[in-house]
Amino acid sequence: MGRRFFLTAVLLLTVVLAAASAAGCRVESGDDTSDTDGGEPAGPAVVSVSLSQTRGTFTPVAAGAEVVVGTRYVVFRALLDTEVPPEWWDAHLTVTGVDRSAFSGSFDGGAVLLEFWEGAPGERVTVTLDSVVLPDGEVGSYEVTFLRVEEPSAAVEVREDETWRQVVPGEFLTTRPLEFRVSFTREMDRDAVEAVLRAAGAKDIAWTSPEEEEEDGGVAVTFTIPSPPPAVDFDRLTGVRDTFGLPLEGGLPVVFAGEPPRLYSFDPTSGDERPLCALMADIADAVISPDGRHLLVTAFDRTSLEYALLSWVVEVETGRLLALTGWGWWGWVDAGHLLRLGEDHYEVTDLTGRVVRRGSLPVGWRAASLSPDGRTLAVLVGDWTGYPDIPGYLVSHDLVLTDLVSGTQDVIEDLVRIYSPPTEGYVFSTPAWSPDGTRLAAVSDGESESVIVLVDLATGSVTRPATLPGPAASHDHFSWSPDGRFWLSGDLLIEASEAGAAAAAPVAGRGRPYWSPDGVWLARSDDAMNWGQTRVAAVGGAPGPTAPAPPEHFLGTTLPCGWDA
Repeated sequence: MGRRFFLTAVLLLTVVLAAASAAGCRVESGDDTSDTDGGEPAGPAVVSVSLSQTRGTFTPVAAGAEVVVGTRYVVFRALLDTEVPPEWWDAHLTVTGVDRSAFSGSFDGGAVLLEFWEGAPGERVTVTLDSVVLPDGEVGSYEVTFLRVEEPSAAVEVREDETWRQVVPGEFLTTRPLEFRVSFTREMDRDAVEAVLRAAGAKDIAWTSPEEEEEDGGVAVTFTIPSPPPAVDFDRLTGVRDTFGLPLEGGLPVVFAGEPPRLYSFDPTSGDERPLCALMADIADAVISPDGRHLLVTAFDRTSLEYALLSWVVEVETGRLLALTGWGWWGWVDAGHLLRLGEDHYEVTDLTGRVVRRGSLPVGWRAASLSPDGRTLAVLVGDWTGYPDIPGYLVSHDLVLTDLVSGTQDVIEDLVRIYSPPTEGYVFSTPAWSPDGTRLAAVSDGESESVIVLVDLATGSVTRPATLPGPAASHDHFSWSPDGRFWLSGDLLIEASEAGAAAAAPVAGRGRPYWSPDGVWLARSDDAMNWGQTRVAAVGGAPGPTAPAPPEHFLGTTLPCGWDA
């Protein structure tokens, strides 16, 4: 990035010098740069000095000025009317207030670029060019000082029962009208703030009077929203500037107006639907615990500049939230423990996220699947080193079985072969466990079609009981019914036997399949991310898949999250 700015400075120098030459931008005492006694040249003339805090946008700075800047990256740039050797810069450019390690410098003839890294509030840096011709024609020093201060930030409160409280990101507010207060750490550009608030429907905007402001210069604005939109996004205030010209920090909350999403239970036999606890907004995924008492929820964090994910354990009976830290929360080991997966390790935690067991995983693992008893984790590991990333090249994958209690691992080599990925739409089909945990099935690419490979974990023997149309990459969400009768692969239901007869699945869709514990019912969304049109249908009996009976249930746009016991 430093080199890019350096090149920009050189190009700008060429343009500025051309303009300066045309305007006769020289010392007024004559046509040359000699001093008033007609002796040696007085020195190079300063064409411009500027600062940048936005990586590219420079603001001119007058000699002797003190500029307030933030705590982040700052660039100082100076352009002279003539080229000077590097020794001149060494002799006439000084920086005080910070160590030499706090910045870097680039010099090119008559241009200098100093890049200062992050600094603490209160840091005062002075850059001085001496023995130069100033804009008024005098010879002297061009000195610029910048003082670092903390960027402005804000807190958002809502008024309920005559009391102000801080809003919770993603919460749902049902009172009308909504009354908010936004408190800033410094005086802001009020017109810009009010423009953002009015766009959200704000009325009765009022600012604290000077005598009510905090000693540190903080200020607050109150307002009401009589008819709020579905979402009130306070992060739209990001970038509004304070009176120093510094932008407001991002990460402000989003709140929602109306009723929150809820967890529901649905009985497909009776058709009864019952509301349970309220949930947060922006849910990306949710998985119910085996005993139905807790829900593992992952949601988008709108206060994060990277739009990260947050996870919670929700107590279904009360709606109480237990926040989890970090990422990689995969699912349930049992009713009281969670599984968290990293790039090269796993963690078994309690419901608060406290680690109770930890072990290693092979780097590059894919397609994790947990055994029915929650003890063994199966993953696929392929060595892509040296393989061309083009369709049609088979890559061998080992099946690695990790005991989550002891940490020991077993490897079944070359169990699955997958074509090297196409440019789009490539998926890894997850291995599926038999209900008793003694066998594993997976989809593998063959010579002309894909096949189901079945491994007996006790003996290590491998059979291929069924073939499937198309490549393995097209058979996503491979699963084994809890009663052991069927495999589900894509939209196909296949008998889990040597016959391997196949028929259309009773519920088609791209979402993850959810089998009822007895294997009688199948729930699935039509959306690959699981937020879509959800249907629940019965699965027929032997000798093969039959039409749903009774008719399927349509649950609308919902996120299926599993069955209770």
